[in-house]
Amino acid sequence: MVGDDAKLQNSPPVKVAIIGSGLAGLSAAYYLSKENQKRLHGAEGPLFEVHLFEKAATLGMDSASISVPLKDGKLVRVDVPMRSFQEAYYSNLVKLYREIGVGFRAAHFNYSFSTIRDSIKSAATTTTTTTTTTDRPRLETTLLYNGRGGLKGVSRPASPSDNSGCFCGTLPLLTQLATFAISTFFLLLNYLRLLVLSVPHRVWAPSQTERLDEWTRRTTPRSWISRRLGLDVRWSRFIGEVVVPLFSCVCTVAMEDVWAMPVEAILDYIYLGLFTPNYVASQGVQDVVARLAAALNPSHIHLSSTITSITPDPSNPSQASIHFTRSGASKEVNHTDDSLAPSSTSDRRILNFICSESRSPLTTSSICVPPNYAMATHVVFSSPSTRTPPQAIYQTTNPIFPPSSSSIISVTRMERAILTVSSKLALDDLFCDTTENAADWTKRGPTWGQLGLKQRKRKQLGPLQGVSITRQDSTVNGASEGPRIWVCGSYAFEGIPLLEGCVASARLVVQEGIAGNVSAHL
Repeated sequence: MVGDDAKLQNSPPVKVAIIGSGLAGLSAAYYLSKENQKRLHGAEGPLFEVHLFEKAATLGMDSASISVPLKDGKLVRVDVPMRSFQEAYYSNLVKLYREIGVGFRAAHFNYSFSTIRDSIKSAATTTTTTTTTTDRPRLETTLLYNGRGGLKGVSRPASPSDNSGCFCGTLPLLTQLATFAISTFFLLLNYLRLLVLSVPHRVWAPSQTERLDEWTRRTTPRSWISRRLGLDVRWSRFIGEVVVPLFSCVCTVAMEDVWAMPVEAILDYIYLGLFTPNYVASQGVQDVVARLAAALNPSHIHLSSTITSITPDPSNPSQASIHFTRSGASKEVNHTDDSLAPSSTSDRRILNFICSESRSPLTTSSICVPPNYAMATHVVFSSPSTRTPPQAIYQTTNPIFPPSSSSIISVTRMERAILTVSSKLALDDLFCDTTENAADWTKRGPTWGQLGLKQRKRKQLGPLQGVSITRQDSTVNGASEGPRIWVCGSYAFEGIPLLEGCVASARLVVQEGIAGNVSAHL
């Protein structure tokens, strides 16, 4: 660590190699630097010499972000991917940001939901000098959500007649308004029903292994009057056309993967996010990375270093040799093509979710994913309407049809963990619950996992944490004669694999694992 060199020379430090410089790796480095500060001020225990290995050419959390020049010469910083958070669900992340001085602001997102009803058709696109033919799908916007936790309500999507600008008579307009009013009523009914079912309660509690598709069938209204009113069909459609596409974009996974997720994690996310705003870092991810990396010795940051193996050092069994080389994914495309958002400008929102009715590939483009994903187009920047010419920057996650090649600014491919029932059960080997009644920084509030417990649960390390790579019989509480391996990351903690899991798992590994075990060497 910076400023620790003198004391490190007087006492052999414990060497820690952090593989990966995403939020989990940077958080672990930061918490280890805090442990060093405690020891420099008299606390017992060894110092830690931290080395950070990253396969990208820049620190991982910000490695894909870009600066886009505008026509007026200014630069717009675009985080790739976009990272937002809510205070209740992301309590550990918020605590870390406040601790290191990261400012964040409310981002009041609103959404549009659209469906591709047919295959991609050719459409003429005219510019000031040429006319070209491009393949564009026909989007039908089905829902406009105006944000503020639902307090701003929903809007009626523009109909084809609205887009054409023709007057079709009073009767068709009244029919459209009546249809919209009825659909809005049932949408609100299903939304309120989802909120009620997301509140932890023994009466409707799901099992630990119940999947979203199983839960949807179990909670479908089946009374005679419900069937007569079509509530059973409307509930299934609401989950399939609103909830599943939303979480397909939140988790950047295929919609089939969302259906197979343990419903506990989805209900926790919904419940803890009730009526709470989304936030983003005021100065972007670049500021977060700079503040977390400030604790590291620059000479101990190893960029463009892909780890290929970790093996015991034959010359020193108490250490490990790390071998590295220089150097199923989600895709983020930054572009300026507005055809990846609803065609009517009145239907466009900050976040625009698009699904395809067909499961046949819509394109052969290498930057696209199969149509079983929901794609999300985020309006990152939009110039004021008074500016001529107007300019907008879009970020599309998992595009199912491509933007025009001339509009593409950058393409990034990222790996993402997928939450399944089996992975949820396997997490007990990394982190498990204890019923100790103590203040717990991993506690986010009453969730499905804590249902019915009077004592607050806190997390403790599981049996696979701190396992020695040289001794098979080593455990987290036993002595080790060789290096140990600890696991943290978005995938290595309870809930959906998001930023919160990165911070919570890193903090627990450092405080109760590495720093709590003076013999830890890796």
